[in-house]
Amino acid sequence: MASIGHHPAGTRPGRVSKLKTDRLCLKEATVGDNRRIQRIFASNPSFLSLRRDIADSPTGYDLESVARYCETAMFDAARHLLIAVDKSSGDPIGLIDFVEVSPADGHPWIGLILVGGQHHRQGYGSEMVRAICRRLKSTGKADVRVAVLEDNQPGRDFLERLGFSPYDAAAISTTPESGPAILMQKEL
Repeated sequence: MASIGHHPAGTRPGRVSKLKTDRLCLKEATVGDNRRIQRIFASNPSFLSLRRDIADSPTGYDLESVARYCETAMFDAARHLLIAVDKSSGDPIGLIDFVEVSPADGHPWIGLILVGGQHHRQGYGSEMVRAICRRLKSTGKADVRVAVLEDNQPGRDFLERLGFSPYDAAAISTTPESGPAILMQKEL
């Protein structure tokens, strides 16, 4: 019999079972995915400049930095770090990190949407976000929120195409140079 707080290897309450789209399978990331996740991060150098809080190495997303980020997500029972894998090839395509209920405001939040550089502009990011939105709606959630840096116009445009609209602004700092963020919401 398992003691309170102990769960069999690879399982935890509230974990997301695999989500599937036409082209992707999204599954909870595990420690065994760290190298694949590192390659996704490393293929996005512009993201590195925005999120020095994840990659504290001056050379970029080294395995140790990525492992710390992943372990923080994996051991937080409220967070879901999903790796998106191409169903036909098995190649890792991207990552999405979200919470179903934020302790700050009680709403679901997407904290990271990252597609491997070689897969940009092929609809994978949209497919991942839509899968999360379907998941949240199926659990009774009415909306989902995301923050995007004010200076990240491509990110804002991407989210607006998916039906997100601005509702507020906030100060966040992922680098000393980062400015305010636009808070966006989508009704499910």
